[in-house]
Amino acid sequence: MSTYTRMLALTLTMMASGCDAVDDAGQADVGIKLRPGNGGSGGVYLNTSAIGNHMFSELDLTGALHDGVVLDAVAVKIGESLLTLDSVAAQDGELQGLLGDEVFAGEQLVGSVWTLTIVAGLEETPATMWISAANQDGDGVWHYVFQHEDAQGEPADLCAPDLDGSPAAVPLKDITVDPATGDMAARPDTLYLACTSGAVGKAISWGYAQWERTIPEFEGLVRLVRADYCGDGVSWTLPGSALQVQDLWGINGFVDASAHTEAVWGPDGALCLGERRAAGGAVTCGGAAPPVCAADASLATYGDAIAWTKVAP
Repeated sequence: MSTYTRMLALTLTMMASGCDAVDDAGQADVGIKLRPGNGGSGGVYLNTSAIGNHMFSELDLTGALHDGVVLDAVAVKIGESLLTLDSVAAQDGELQGLLGDEVFAGEQLVGSVWTLTIVAGLEETPATMWISAANQDGDGVWHYVFQHEDAQGEPADLCAPDLDGSPAAVPLKDITVDPATGDMAARPDTLYLACTSGAVGKAISWGYAQWERTIPEFEGLVRLVRADYCGDGVSWTLPGSALQVQDLWGINGFVDASAHTEAVWGPDGALCLGERRAAGGAVTCGGAAPPVCAADASLATYGDAIAWTKVAP
């Protein structure tokens, strides 16, 4: 990926209740769930995908129950026919389906139908979603729009819209994310649908392709997006807060290097904290204030630093 400079506007919608608000169209308005705070101003905002009032981000590709959902089958549209794929997976952010020796990928999966069973306690409800659009962004990252029928039988997007109005998701391979803590781990045969309106998808939109990073690096970058200073799932930002990012790989750089340091980031959260991107109560991590960033703090200050953020100019 080429080096470029961006001013990144960070918008993380907050919730005031313990579960998602769902509008009449059956589309989730905000993030998966709130983590009871220790003074943080935001809840966990990792993804925004839902069918009706059932929120899920991950599918087990072996047909096992996972995240409250069973993926029963995926059928690809060929002419007027739907043929069930032998398998489906993500590779470098692109969906790929296999039917015999034939591979279906990219836009070929538009119109594919995904048959699911939603499990809530002892209740099992059949559901169907489909891919209505697929395209690549300027960095070559694939974005897929999944839709389903709402309670009125009208098409509804699986993901809430991002700041550009897109309800797309980037498919990620073999990763699982704890929606309360933000912890990430490898999980075989898993498809994670990273809505671009959620923090995982935002990290990819900012240039940090998950498949190009280690899991600890990517986890740290998602914590950066959310201002999860303590690395415990608590967000300390407000909607519309802007910041600048410089990273270890030269993907992003500062617009105004003279601005105040917000934080230097490692895989587990902020290694030090300076001027926050949003005002609020005092940040405490496990009951103690995080280390204060020195005036000359930078990526070189810490051996495990992956990114450095500054407030907007």
